[in-house]
Amino acid sequence: MKNDPHTYAITVQKIQEDGIDYFESTIKEFPDIAVYGETYNEAYELAIDAIETSFQLLEECGIDIPNPIAKDDRYSGRVTLRMMKSLHAISSENAESEGVSLNSYITSVLAEKVGVSKVMTVISDKMNFMLRELTTKASQTSSVMLINFPIQQPVISSSTQDTYLLGNQL
Repeated sequence: MKNDPHTYAITVQKIQEDGIDYFESTIKEFPDIAVYGETYNEAYELAIDAIETSFQLLEECGIDIPNPIAKDDRYSGRVTLRMMKSLHAISSENAESEGVSLNSYITSVLAEKVGVSKVMTVISDKMNFMLRELTTKASQTSSVMLINFPIQQPVISSSTQDTYLLGNQL
């Protein structure tokens, strides 16, 4: 194998669903792969195994193996930021009341916003999936009901004094 699977961009994230904690590993260079483990290390090792398996399959099929994404040196972790004086004042006051530096406060607020965005994306994706499943099930149920219970036209008969619809008095 020409590439080292450890050089690929693997993300391991703890997830809780239905009260159960587990870890999901994704690989940036292989966006269709997601593996799950009971521990962080297990999920990471499963991702390494998935990369190695992908190498073998791609080589057998004559498909080029994607190169690891190079680390981007453009991101030093340092940002020069300009803001309105009022926002600066409010942020400074909030940082002081929490007993942290302004830099730490801004970093935590940004991290919270990014995290909420990711959570909302996950929730939205799951809701869309559930809606598609529900629509499919409803469609299948409607088809089954039409097959099992064909709709018939009501039979109306009348006499001089009463009108009946399928045996029910109107």
